Amino acid sequence: MLKRRRAVLFLALFLLLPLPLAMFAGRVPAARYCELAVLCLLVRVREGGGGPVNSMIVLFAAQAVGYSLLCWLAAWFVERCLRPLRRRAVDLTLLAVLVAALLAAVAFDVYVTPFGRAPRGNLWEALT
Repeated sequence: MLKRRRAVLFLALFLLLPLPLAMFAGRVPAARYCELAVLCLLVRVREGGGGPVNSMIVLFAAQAVGYSLLCWLAAWFVERCLRPLRRRAVDLTLLAVLVAALLAAVAFDVYVTPFGRAPRGNLWEALT
């Protein structure tokens, strides 16, 4: 049960937490960094490694790995802090907080999206 709670916390942080984007003015979830790294890698495979493509792969992959580890450590820390409390109460509270965070991420422009259609956006705009 504890590992499941930690995994849910990790996924929520990975998909929702706005994190700074190095070399660009932006704050997007860690999932976006993974997406950008994979897209740059696909460009490298398809078009070759000329220009800044290799540097961009390293930049986005390093941020994706670093922020993923940060999200995992944060989930581990929160789970450890909540361990002594009653399981049912903690699960219901976490569920309520995660649903509220998801709704806020979808409803409000909390992300700065340098590669999107608008400078600020909600979760859907940050991940597309």
